[in-house]
Amino acid sequence: MAPSTYVPNFTRLKLGTLTGSVVNTDEVVDAMIATGNDDLYVPGVSDATGGIVELKVVAPGSGYTDNSFNGVELRDTGTATGLFATIDIQWLGGTIAFVVVQNPGQAYKRGDQLTVDSADVGGTGSGLLFEVILVQPSPD
Repeated sequence: MAPSTYVPNFTRLKLGTLTGSVVNTDEVVDAMIATGNDDLYVPGVSDATGGIVELKVVAPGSGYTDNSFNGVELRDTGTATGLFATIDIQWLGGTIAFVVVQNPGQAYKRGDQLTVDSADVGGTGSGLLFEVILVQPSPD
């Protein structure tokens, strides 16, 4: 069973779908994503570490090969705390067409900055930078 967390009244109003004050952490994360409030601070959720739920492209980089790559390991840029996350990514026309978290990994925190090794995505390109937006806390 997933842990529960206290959700303050203002936060519950912003999320719109939570009715109780003490809510299953999975429900809080789902509500944050569904309502676009993934940057909202929720004690026990926002400051938690866990597997990556959502990434944001901070810098798209340049020179990457148009192709699809699966199971690409996310690499630490010096700020990350987590391990083992992988993504599926596709470039089309020189831009990122999609990114999907394949394996969420563990011990990441909101704000971690990640990249990929160009050798894992066709051997060309540089400068791609992701930021972790939302994590799913690991059960205690």
